[in-house]
Amino acid sequence: MTALRNTRKTTDRLIDMARDLNYEDCGFEWADATPIMDADEMLDGVKRSEILRAMFFGSIEDGVSYLDAMVRWNGLGNLEIVSTFALENEAWNERDEIIGAYREAFGVDRLDEAMRGMDTDEA
Repeated sequence: MTALRNTRKTTDRLIDMARDLNYEDCGFEWADATPIMDADEMLDGVKRSEILRAMFFGSIEDGVSYLDAMVRWNGLGNLEIVSTFALENEAWNERDEIIGAYREAFGVDRLDEAMRGMDTDEA
């Protein structure tokens, strides 16, 4: 039996899978995070006053570095700033749900393709 290892390569693939699932409306919105330095497109068309409101009611993870910051919308329409480390932890903690939802949404062949290259331990 093969088990996933908690590595950057594995969590990056899990995040990509969660983002694919969002296009299918499968509820992994936490994965739709953008590096803060690339947030212009994410905020394109949003009124400045709405951005300020979203920032005011949003949150910033303690200790996050600007260079490591990711920004995303939360379920209340506010901005959250999290580290890539926090995003990777979310992916790892939800790996079983991501894999199950991916299998259901896209089938076993596409799941196998998506998981190819993840770091694993042979048991």
